[in-house]
Amino acid sequence: MLRFSWVVLLGCGHASEPPKPAATHASAVAAYDAKNYPLCAEQFTATAKTVEKLVRPDEFYSAACCHALAGKPDLAFASLDEAASSGFKDLDGLSKDPDLILLHADPRWTSALDRIRAQIAAREAAIKDPALRRELADLVKKDQAARMAYNAAVRAGGKGDFSAADTADAATLIVLHRVVAVSGWPGTTMVGEEGAHDAWLLVQHMDKDPAFQKQVLGLMKELVKTGEVEEVEYAYLYDRVAVAEHRKQLYGTQFGPHQQPQPIEDEANVDARRKAVGLGTMDEYRAQMQKIYGAPK
Repeated sequence: MLRFSWVVLLGCGHASEPPKPAATHASAVAAYDAKNYPLCAEQFTATAKTVEKLVRPDEFYSAACCHALAGKPDLAFASLDEAASSGFKDLDGLSKDPDLILLHADPRWTSALDRIRAQIAAREAAIKDPALRRELADLVKKDQAARMAYNAAVRAGGKGDFSAADTADAATLIVLHRVVAVSGWPGTTMVGEEGAHDAWLLVQHMDKDPAFQKQVLGLMKELVKTGEVEEVEYAYLYDRVAVAEHRKQLYGTQFGPHQQPQPIEDEANVDARRKAVGLGTMDEYRAQMQKIYGAPK
């Protein structure tokens, strides 16, 4: 089955034909739902080649599913190899995925699983601080569970109780302060790509300590230069800090009441800045917000 992410990308046309519409994650999913599997594979492959690193494996994996459903096992195995090389790790889910059943009888199936298993093991072995990686993952589970419960209550028409999220945030802040004091901000070498993403997600929610968020932003800025931190994650935190300081944001990632973005610097060119860091357009971002939080009231 498809892996879902928040990405956008460009397609290309032939000089003698009208230009094709831009390939996006949403258009690829639409092709999948319409059972147009060749187009679905083409579009997921296009998006995978330019999205930020964290979601790239899922786009390649989804392309593999579409190739398999289209009856093209050679291309499916090639896409699975791309997914594995990019950081795909859900071997159990892959083994049970009904979209890939066509590949099970292929003699290459077992060796493909072995390659993916070996790459997962190599990435895990390369993480310098696996204990911190696990600690961050546990904090994210608590963070997300509390916020999902709150959002569900609000969508159901209730007021919502944010106290569980506040409790989780207080515990997280203690851990993040400790980590920064001892080791600096955790990048991919220290905790792996997913661990670095988890750390970023957590600091995004530390709004009760804006000085700490700004400190982390400075640390992340230097790590972006060495590839230890994703530029798109720096962009989100940049906007968060700017809004907290009553300044205009650059990337339009921070929304206020009624799902409207907070003021944006040079708003006419915001989509170009978003594209440069691997984000979709503002219109696509608004649509994503509505899927998560429901239509604005």
